Amino acid sequence: FVGVDLMKMSLDGKYLGYQRDLTGGEDYSLLFRDVETGENFGQEIPSVRGYAWSSPSSASSFGSNPTVFYAKTDDSGRPYKVFHHIVGDSTKNDTEIFVENDPSRYVSLYTTRDSKFVIITSNSKTSSEVRAFSVEGERNEVVWEQREGEFYVEHRNGYFYIVTNLEDGVGGGSVNDYCVKRAAVSCPSKWEDVPLPNKETVDPLQDMAVFEKCLVLFRRDFSGAKKVDIVHFNEGKEGDWGHEVEEVVELDFDPLLEKELLHRDYDTNEIDLLLDSGLGEEQLHRYFLKEKRLELIYRTKSTNFSSKDYETIRTFAPLKDEDSITKSDSGIPITLIRRQGASDKPTPLLLHVYGAYGESLTPRFEEGYSSLLSRGWALGFAHVRGGGEKGKQWHEEGKGMKKQNSIDDLIACATFLVSSGYTTPNQLALSSFSAGGLTAAAALNQTGSSLFRVALLGCPFADLVTTLTDETLPLSIQEYEEWGAPQNPKVYKTLIQYDPYRNIRDQDYPAVFVRGSMVDRRVLFWQPLKYATRLQQVAEEKRKKRNAEARGKGKREEKEGGEVIMLMDEETGHHGDGGRFSSVVQQAYDVAFLLRGVGGAE
Repeated sequence: FVGVDLMKMSLDGKYLGYQRDLTGGEDYSLLFRDVETGENFGQEIPSVRGYAWSSPSSASSFGSNPTVFYAKTDDSGRPYKVFHHIVGDSTKNDTEIFVENDPSRYVSLYTTRDSKFVIITSNSKTSSEVRAFSVEGERNEVVWEQREGEFYVEHRNGYFYIVTNLEDGVGGGSVNDYCVKRAAVSCPSKWEDVPLPNKETVDPLQDMAVFEKCLVLFRRDFSGAKKVDIVHFNEGKEGDWGHEVEEVVELDFDPLLEKELLHRDYDTNEIDLLLDSGLGEEQLHRYFLKEKRLELIYRTKSTNFSSKDYETIRTFAPLKDEDSITKSDSGIPITLIRRQGASDKPTPLLLHVYGAYGESLTPRFEEGYSSLLSRGWALGFAHVRGGGEKGKQWHEEGKGMKKQNSIDDLIACATFLVSSGYTTPNQLALSSFSAGGLTAAAALNQTGSSLFRVALLGCPFADLVTTLTDETLPLSIQEYEEWGAPQNPKVYKTLIQYDPYRNIRDQDYPAVFVRGSMVDRRVLFWQPLKYATRLQQVAEEKRKKRNAEARGKGKREEKEGGEVIMLMDEETGHHGDGGRFSSVVQQAYDVAFLLRGVGGAE
């Protein structure tokens, strides 16, 4: 196994930094390559998770070489300690910059887009502490200490631009959704709103990119559709760019297309956006800042799949809890990929779910599933609470003591798809991964075999209580803010009520295909193994019971019980081996299992 990520050029363009993992367990080393010679340069630094380039240091014999800040990991894989390193020098001479001793927090770092500051953040799931180091001069440090509320910092022309859920800056109370603030570098504790003169919106903010001439804001409306705003700044008389907002332009895209910003230089005159239809087709759109004009540059198509034969649609399932604060919106979004002009006849449908950490479930086409679509299947994506599809509050409504909402939403989506005629329980399959596996497995416990025919559970977070109550396990303490701290009796009681392993029941289950990995540091291998073993025991007990009843009635006995397959990968980590064809091989197993359990539409 070899995994390479976080490839970044030094500020002078002479060196390439990259992280390398040789185990599959996300155990990274930091290496540097001389661009001119093509050879690795300097010392390999082990146990690193994240780094940021800085300017050359004038305080050593290596003064012409660039420097980096990097984050070391502890034994659990948590990045917690930041060092400053001169490329080419020994790590013995590195300077310790910051240590985060709180095991619930993890450190990350990056260089601002304008290359003026290195930002070091210490985050939990719900709060931030941020340090900004100037990459030039005396490396003066700016610190925002805030243990409640989240904020993320960029820099532009003497001001920090901040995405935050803090209403009045550091020391202020938090609000549900994110907003944009700014503060002068000379007075970083005084935050102010960024005025948007012609843009009145309630669409929740998700992300921001900062450029010399504009801001790019990404929002989600309450149907879950992603929107893009360009915030133009006024140009000064001397050609400099100030902080007065000239205009906000909302780009006109198909609301069902996913949007991703492609990196551009800080002083760019053009903004590139990659749009994904979910059907294997990508579109590159370029926005010209001076002309305020959007242009389609190119469109890619899958070589093995004709996207014109299929369509992406959005529908909504009703929320179960009528008193939810989200009741005024359109319901639970469901994205469907299916054949163009599909008939009213129910078809096999593979329903994906995640719903955790505020992460949005992106409807993306996977080449390995093209054989399902060609057989008349539909692909579905249930955007349940706990995800970020409708902003921060959508996440809050599906975490901690409200996690049952995620499970209820999944059941509501499946029920809606059946009652609306898209599919039937005998044709409905469920797919999940990691934390999404908790929602899926809990839904199986609460519905048995009545709603789903088969289920795919990849590295499922299936033994929640055992993980959270053992603080020696990797990531356990860091997960408290997402799931709850089990030391609290009320929280423990709630966790027990939906924990997948502890709620496996004496009932019929769908056929289940469980995956795990021996070197997974996020969901340790024994979790899916323990869960699958218990499911197999239940299936066997049910088979024996039915056979006893059959013998009493003189009927034929079953040779096998409910199908539960466990596939344990001995060499790769949480996200597989990263090989070119590994995902296709994995999907081939999945498709074989789905076709065996459900079949095709024709």
